[in-house]
Amino acid sequence: MCAPTLADVTRSFSIFEHWKDEWLEKQWLGCSVDRWLANKSWDDVLAWVDENEAQHNSDCGFFIRYCLDVGLDKYGQGVGNYLATGTYFEPSLYEHPTIDGRNAALIGRSGIFVGGKWYEFDHARVREDVTHSFYEGTGPLHPFEGETIPVDPEEGRKRGKYSWAKAPRYDVPNLGHIPLEAGPLARRMAAGGPMPPRTKTTTRCSSTCTTRSARVFSSGNWPACTRRPNTTHG
Repeated sequence: MCAPTLADVTRSFSIFEHWKDEWLEKQWLGCSVDRWLANKSWDDVLAWVDENEAQHNSDCGFFIRYCLDVGLDKYGQGVGNYLATGTYFEPSLYEHPTIDGRNAALIGRSGIFVGGKWYEFDHARVREDVTHSFYEGTGPLHPFEGETIPVDPEEGRKRGKYSWAKAPRYDVPNLGHIPLEAGPLARRMAAGGPMPPRTKTTTRCSSTCTTRSARVFSSGNWPACTRRPNTTHG
């Protein structure tokens, strides 16, 4: 597979810009991406909804109003602790994959957020609990040691089991193994954590990373390239 040409890259940016202009801003937000990123709290978001008719009637504005109207904001709250193992790798930093070098090579950062504090992700501290899952077993095990032996759901419900998913646990220093939430929100929490120390290897990104399109696809309120602690600008 050959590398993308300049025409390919230009076409991709054109598609992103069209998507941003015609759907993200016009249909979903009813405002510019910059205006949306100015919201820093839930109160800001609520004020944003009623700021003007375009935002009030946007897909996002309607969704927020609907959720509040039917009380969805009062259901499904998690434990308030988050685990993200990270997503995607920078190829130049992961040519020889190792567990120890995994975190530094990630584009979408890993991390743990518990009790208002961030912790660096360490796979050795992860456990999967099947106490309430439709599998044999009642305790947490490391994924390398875990077993997936299904039980009949009807029989499992008699033992207090109710899900096919295993529940993540993490050994937080001084707190022990506690439950955490994984998924999209957890990845956002990890993205908002303090930047880890820079590595010795650096790569230089192009000026296109500072465009508004790049900000749309970032994991925080900064260009996507700055998610990599080993990247410099110029």
